[in-house]
Amino acid sequence: MKYAVLALTIAFSATSQAVELNGLQIADTLPASEQQAELKLVDVASQNYYYLNDAYVGAVYQSSHHSHPERVEFIINSMRLSGRALGIQLYETMANQLDWEQYKALEPQMSTLVKMLNTRLEKGDRIIMHYSEQGGAEIFVKDKYKGSIASPEFFELATSAWLQNQSPMSTAVLAQNHRTPYNANANILEPIDYFK
Repeated sequence: MKYAVLALTIAFSATSQAVELNGLQIADTLPASEQQAELKLVDVASQNYYYLNDAYVGAVYQSSHHSHPERVEFIINSMRLSGRALGIQLYETMANQLDWEQYKALEPQMSTLVKMLNTRLEKGDRIIMHYSEQGGAEIFVKDKYKGSIASPEFFELATSAWLQNQSPMSTAVLAQNHRTPYNANANILEPIDYFK
């Protein structure tokens, strides 16, 4: 997958910071609630979808209580996009990271995700995957709960598929927001020197 590189601006409000990418606002911090701790943005990037440049933006969030991401959001930037097609793209990206035995074990969960995303998506629509130890990977599409996939391995695979390649754009956005990029290979937050 190729990350699109566009001009970025940082938008400030009176109460919180947000990243603006391709005209979409991505929250720097998601406030704590009864169901989750406060989550901080650890990665953000624009993604092409085959012939559609900047089709969607992906954002990954993590709390200070965990050493792994807890939430992934995909925000649609194209006027229209097939949710099923996006699901298939995610499926292919995840499948490419697995050996045959892992694939056989996780294929049912990946297929379930594709079915959950089978809808028409429009600019501004969000797909949210939130992981909790109690509920597994809970999937929301356009603010509607679609179900959960009770597999920590599936959620780890989904986040590592997104985080496998750090782009210069996501690194620049995070640096401007005083955030450290997530290193999926180390499974801990640490500074990454991209100019070695």
